[in-house]
Amino acid sequence: MSVYSYEIGATSGGMTNLESLAGLKRAPRSVFTLFPTEYVGGDGRTVGDGLPACKWIFDSLSQAQLNVLRNYVASGLTYVQSAQVYIKTRLDDGTYATFLGWMHWPRDFEDKRVPGNYYLGLEITFTNLVQQ
Repeated sequence: MSVYSYEIGATSGGMTNLESLAGLKRAPRSVFTLFPTEYVGGDGRTVGDGLPACKWIFDSLSQAQLNVLRNYVASGLTYVQSAQVYIKTRLDDGTYATFLGWMHWPRDFEDKRVPGNYYLGLEITFTNLVQQ
């Protein structure tokens, strides 16, 4: 039985819980944003715009765990900066939902590497999320 409900997959029917996918015993911290862009109107009220977005923040990843996640942004043998994936993530109200969206690989991931081939504080961003 899974401890947490974060999932990822290339297809909606092929999603895998992160625990079994990469052996992650701790769930990523996640930040879900219903409206990634905000505007302040002339009357002072805030208006949200855009499709939902979220980010998964991993406290610590081994090289093997990072490689498993990075495979989702691969095209053949070439890594790309983003790819469409399905994810199940925690919403701001504490429930979980499944989305199709764009997974963006962090440009600074090499800066997160520490001795022992571990990565600390890696943040993976998902944008243009459409609930399934």
